Amino acid sequence: MNNLLLAGIIGAVGAALLSNNYRQLAQIQTATVTAEARLKMIASHTRNSDEELRRLRKLFEVEQESIRRLRTETVAAVANPSLENESELTPQKEGFWPAEKPYFYLSKTRLEGLNYWPLTDAEDNLSDTARLLFGMSDEETRLADAANLNMREKLRQLEIDHAVPTNTPPRFENWPGKKTSLYVTEIPQESVAAIMQEFGAFLEQTLGPERAALLARRIDETMDGPAFNRVRGRSLTLIRDGDRIQLNELDGEGNMTSARSIGSDGHEEIPKPFRHLFPSEE
Repeated sequence: MNNLLLAGIIGAVGAALLSNNYRQLAQIQTATVTAEARLKMIASHTRNSDEELRRLRKLFEVEQESIRRLRTETVAAVANPSLENESELTPQKEGFWPAEKPYFYLSKTRLEGLNYWPLTDAEDNLSDTARLLFGMSDEETRLADAANLNMREKLRQLEIDHAVPTNTPPRFENWPGKKTSLYVTEIPQESVAAIMQEFGAFLEQTLGPERAALLARRIDETMDGPAFNRVRGRSLTLIRDGDRIQLNELDGEGNMTSARSIGSDGHEEIPKPFRHLFPSEE
C-alpha cells in the first residue's frame, strides 16, 4: 500500500511537471511567433526606410543639379542680358514717351539741333547737361574733361603767344579806372585745327565715334560764338575802377562785347576766359 501511495504521488508530480513544461513550451512558441512577426515587421520597415532613403537621395541630387543649372543661367543672364528682350523695347511698340517708364525715345539726329551748353562756365569741364545727354560714365567724364582741359590750355597758349601790349583804344580813353590793353593777332586756322583734331581724336577714343562727333561739333559751335571768338584778331582792354573790373573786347570791325565776373567771395574778378592774358593783374 505504501508503494502504491508513493507511486501515485510520483505520478502526480510527474504529470504536474509535464503540464508545466507544456505550458512553458507553448509560451516559448508564442513568443517565437511574436518575435518572428516583429522581425518581419522590422525588416519590412527597414526595406521601406532604405527605399525612402534612396528616393530622398535621388531627389536631393536632382534638386542640387537644378540649383547648379539655375545658378549658371542666372550668372549668364547677368553677364549677357537678353538681346531678345531688349529688342522688344522699341518706340513702335512702346511709343516715343512710354507711360510710367524712366526713359523715352529720342532720335540721335535730334541731338544736333539741341541748344545746350556743353561746358561749365569756367570751360574746363563738361557740363552736367552734356554728361547726362550722352550717358557718360564717371570714367568717361574724367577722360573727356582731361581732353577738354588739355585742348583749352593749348588754345590759351596760342593766345598768349599772339598777344602784344597796345595803346588803349580811343573809345575807352575817357572811361574811369586803370586800363590795360592787349592786341591778340589773328591765330592761323591750321594751328587751331590741329589742336581741335587732337581733341576730337581723344574724344572718339573715349566716347566712340557717334557721341564724340556730336559733342565736339557742339563745342565748336559755342567757340564760334561772339563770347568765345578767340582765334581772330581783336583788342582786349581790362578796366579796373575801384572794386569794379570789366573786360572789353573789340573785334576788327569795332564791335564791342563786355564781360564781368563775381568771385566766390562776392568781389569782382577778371573773367576766367581772359585771366591767362592778364597774369600781372591778378
